[in-house]
Amino acid sequence: MRWVIAEFTGGLGGYIALQMAVPGIAYREPVSAIAGSVLLLVTGAAVFRILRAGIGVTEEHVLVRTIRRTTAIPWAKVARFSADPTGFRDDVALFVHATDGRRWRTVGCSPTGWSQWTTAIGAYRLLRALEGERQTRAPDRARPFPLRPPEPEDSPLRRWGMPVFMGLGLSVFVSVGAAGLSAGIAELGPALQAAHGGGTDGYYIPQSESCDKGQCTWSGEFRLPDGTITRRNVNLRDAASTMPAGTPVAALDTGANGTVFLRDDPGAWNRAVIDIALGLGLLFLFLAPVISVLLRRLRRP
Repeated sequence: MRWVIAEFTGGLGGYIALQMAVPGIAYREPVSAIAGSVLLLVTGAAVFRILRAGIGVTEEHVLVRTIRRTTAIPWAKVARFSADPTGFRDDVALFVHATDGRRWRTVGCSPTGWSQWTTAIGAYRLLRALEGERQTRAPDRARPFPLRPPEPEDSPLRRWGMPVFMGLGLSVFVSVGAAGLSAGIAELGPALQAAHGGGTDGYYIPQSESCDKGQCTWSGEFRLPDGTITRRNVNLRDAASTMPAGTPVAALDTGANGTVFLRDDPGAWNRAVIDIALGLGLLFLFLAPVISVLLRRLRRP
């Protein structure tokens, strides 16, 4: 669940922040650039605090990390550990029980897997390791570990249904991230060239407008000053929302796929940068937990 919350928070906040900061930097708008940068820092801090929730150990203490704080509990005060499901398939809540009756809880611990059985196995192994650490530091209070490993699931649907579902969803988001990343990389060079006034000088002639969910784009031709049509069915990056059909607009052709740029547009590169950043963000957020699980399983004896 930690990854789901982090993905939503980071994706939405990062998108809004980039939409504010990058154009603000490109067009020298300090208020937009500063607001977007602050929002990006706040979003990053929120994601970090979400992902840091969990439990850790040192020689002297058990560290219970929540979104808000980290509590250090001396080993001499630790009586036992326990775990309960949080209501989400791949999460468990870990509890540290003190000798005086107090209890500390950390949320969003995802020890392994995408099913109830694999989560139960991960929780069992984690509790066994924590109990082993406790008994090593307090041998006078040693006791047999009370839990037993859960029995494997006998239903193939329950065992493989969630991994297949998550795999399909993961492939969709990874495809979207890879497409955005590749499109941004392909457009970055031509966009930087246009931002510095490079490319072929001419005019863009808007011909037809198409709108989808409130967003409208123009399709038209690019013509040289002598009237020669060199490109058809291209759109104009950063064009005004209200643009009369057939009215020439000063533009530059730098060879971008399906796109020409305004002649005087120092921020022509901002869309490519946003696409690259969002593509990298999607790939990282959705591939990182998968890679983490695979590495744990490779290291497992």
